[in-house]
Amino acid sequence: MINKLDDLLTHLGTGKWSYMHILPLCYSFWIVVLQAMGGAFMAPKLRYSCRPPAHDYADLATPILAFNGTVSLNNMTQECAYSVEDPVTGELEEEPCTEWDFDNSTFSSTVTSEFELVCGWEYLRALYTSIYMFGVFFGSPLNGFLADKYGRKPLVLVGALAFVFVATVSTWLPNLSALLVARFLLGLLQPNMANTGYILAIEVAEPRFRTALGIMLFIPWALGEMFLGGLAYLIRDWRTLQLTVSVIGVVMLPLFWFMDESPRWLAVRGDHDRAVKILQKAGKWNKVALPPKDEVLSLMRQELPPTKAKCEEKSLKSMGISFFQNAAILFRTPKLRLITSVMYLDYLVLAMVYYGLSLSGGNLSSDPFVYMVLSGLMEIPAYTGAYPVVAKFGRRVPTVLCCFVSGAALLVLTGVPAAYSGGS
Repeated sequence: MINKLDDLLTHLGTGKWSYMHILPLCYSFWIVVLQAMGGAFMAPKLRYSCRPPAHDYADLATPILAFNGTVSLNNMTQECAYSVEDPVTGELEEEPCTEWDFDNSTFSSTVTSEFELVCGWEYLRALYTSIYMFGVFFGSPLNGFLADKYGRKPLVLVGALAFVFVATVSTWLPNLSALLVARFLLGLLQPNMANTGYILAIEVAEPRFRTALGIMLFIPWALGEMFLGGLAYLIRDWRTLQLTVSVIGVVMLPLFWFMDESPRWLAVRGDHDRAVKILQKAGKWNKVALPPKDEVLSLMRQELPPTKAKCEEKSLKSMGISFFQNAAILFRTPKLRLITSVMYLDYLVLAMVYYGLSLSGGNLSSDPFVYMVLSGLMEIPAYTGAYPVVAKFGRRVPTVLCCFVSGAALLVLTGVPAAYSGGS
């Protein structure tokens, strides 16, 4: 069945119908990166100083100094407390800070400054970024199950609508708890667009271009990073930036409506008539003559009976059982267990390194905007150069070598003094 369908896709070639799917999905990668990497500019680490209550100013045991438009205490060893002289005993008492002044020389407004995520609340600033990745972690396996059950196009279309809606609404959320929930939902929805979109693009592509397309689809991601760095430089208010990167996503929504379901998924599910109808449309758009409908249907039915996939119960319990049964396939044999375990560990480590470096511009560079632009820029030759390397040497050897070289480079960086690395 799969070989026969590949023959039909090869016969279709690459034309308008193929571009109608691939280009919108490339744009979706561009939109997703604006949200995934936005935390670097919306919740950055800022310089701050304690702002004691006004009634305590006269009792301060240390003089107050003006520092970059903020209030700081001379000779203080921490920014989370201030010392006040007790009027009765004359002893110094340490009082915890409840308000802070932030350095607004780089950003006019951020999640960090608006919700005062410092001192005991510093972990919430990191959570703003990491909770998005928690959403991706839970959304990815769930998305794979739903994409196989309900199809590629519905997941991409519904996911794109929900993603843009949640991203836009998060602009006006008044409290941090709601904002964190929105960030988690965005991460949960990202695989619907990125992962399912990736699968759909590969399944409608001409077989000989699938390897190249699978790599090149990430170039819009790199371009999105570069665009985000420039946009954040122009827009220093986090709510305005969030609204801007969210509204940009509205442009892509009509494009998804004109995409078709994957003929491969339809054929495997037994929906041969619909699969043939889409293939005929593709042939018309690509200006290629396909065999008669009856011949294509007969070809499909030889490989797979025309019965629909068995309808499963829609209870939560039955869906959960089905999910774990499908996941267990990846661990069925010793070889599969080895490959699955190694790839899971590989993606886990690479994701931590990649996002850790990409979102740390404020710590690793004196200019986070240039850092983000350069991060995206260096990915373009990495993606374009990966295809000829993979085509010649396969996947395993380049993967091992790249991990080894990257790990060695990271170890070397730990010994580079901050003065030479550009960190602040």
